[in-house]
Amino acid sequence: MNDERKAKVTVALDREVLRRVDAVAGARGDSRSSVIERMLCNGIGDEEKFLRAMENPVTRAVTQAVTSSPWLIEKIARLVGEEVCKGDGSEIREFVAKQAKRGAVRRGSGRKWQTGAAREGA
Repeated sequence: MNDERKAKVTVALDREVLRRVDAVAGARGDSRSSVIERMLCNGIGDEEKFLRAMENPVTRAVTQAVTSSPWLIEKIARLVGEEVCKGDGSEIREFVAKQAKRGAVRRGSGRKWQTGAAREGA
């Protein structure tokens, strides 16, 4: 990325996450900043896709239905080879409820999610 367009930011990170970032940076011979920037660039598309998906009433309804049951969350996690720790189910339900509400508000207001590039007319 172009250094002229880079902004300096301050973020708070979990110490374990920072340790992992530093380990990757050391192994690659990169700076902490370049590793974090690359990770953000690689993951931001998934976040934008999720925001757009939560604007769709059908997607919202299905997501809320699937996450409403702790039993179902556990079964889906096992199906994809993950474990659900105690308390994860309620965190997942709260997160989905909050994002579904925000998606409905965006859709209802006519301000649908757009990527930064789309907003800038790129």
